[in-house]
Amino acid sequence: MPKGNYERSNIFDDIEVDDKNYVPTYKRILNQSKRQEATVIGFEDMYLFCRVCGDLKHQADYFVHGTPDSFGRRKLKSLCSDCERHSTNVRDRLKRENNPPDEKCNLCGKECKTELDHCHKNETFRGWLCVQCNTGLGRFNDDPVKLERAIKYLKGELKENKNDKD
Repeated sequence: MPKGNYERSNIFDDIEVDDKNYVPTYKRILNQSKRQEATVIGFEDMYLFCRVCGDLKHQADYFVHGTPDSFGRRKLKSLCSDCERHSTNVRDRLKRENNPPDEKCNLCGKECKTELDHCHKNETFRGWLCVQCNTGLGRFNDDPVKLERAIKYLKGELKENKNDKD
């Protein structure tokens, strides 16, 4: 499927069903040799936008999450298989090139199991962080401006609030 701007619509727009709780699913082979099959949420002919590259690709170009929900259904990952493989290769390479993980988080100093922190843009190693710190930075999209604003907010120094209409 070519790159481009496509109108993002709800996959349920064209379906007429009486039950408002209807969730479409289809069967997908996970492992041909082991004959593993999974019930996946969506449609067999569904196309999705990759969260990383932004390309519109067929559902077959996405990996399936390993953990099913409480109904035994699985979701597709938000990265296409090409971006997922690239991301895994980058993390594996950075782990090989850098010292083994510290027993101490480089950010908060807590002694615990740490994980690799890296810049997604430059694909460079930054350090070893605990899950909470690494996730926290990721929630701010690793953006120093957003983090500085959050610090000002926590200190009570943030003068304007975008939600204030006064």
